[in-house]
Amino acid sequence: MKLTKEIMVKADQEVVYKAYADICLWKEVLPDVVGVAINYDDGHHQEFDMTVKRGEQEETVHSVRFCYPCCAIEIFQTKPPPLFKSMGGVWRFIGQREGCLVRATREFEMKPGMQANAALLDKFLEHNLLSFKTWIESHVHTS
Repeated sequence: MKLTKEIMVKADQEVVYKAYADICLWKEVLPDVVGVAINYDDGHHQEFDMTVKRGEQEETVHSVRFCYPCCAIEIFQTKPPPLFKSMGGVWRFIGQREGCLVRATREFEMKPGMQANAALLDKFLEHNLLSFKTWIESHVHTS
């Protein structure tokens, strides 16, 4: 299955990219992120565990990201969220006159019997995009 969402952020493409690339910032931007443990980060390759709170439960995913400065961040999860058999995708950062268009694409496979829950990913992805937009626009001066 494949899902794509996009949002316009009123900030420079480089600023938006850097916010997404800073994995430690995710805990500040997204209130459901309760922990981040970085295993490796050289600015282009990242490997980390992120723990998020879903209701009363916590779930930890293990992710690897490939960063292409200012253009894209590719991700795949070697340990995806519990309902998913596989998860990967890309954030693309596209400079526009009015700011930066962020296009998030996810390709995923649900575990058997969990297809009805695919709508949750749509909701989480939309929430994350809006949270980053709000954080960036409120923390960065734009011209």
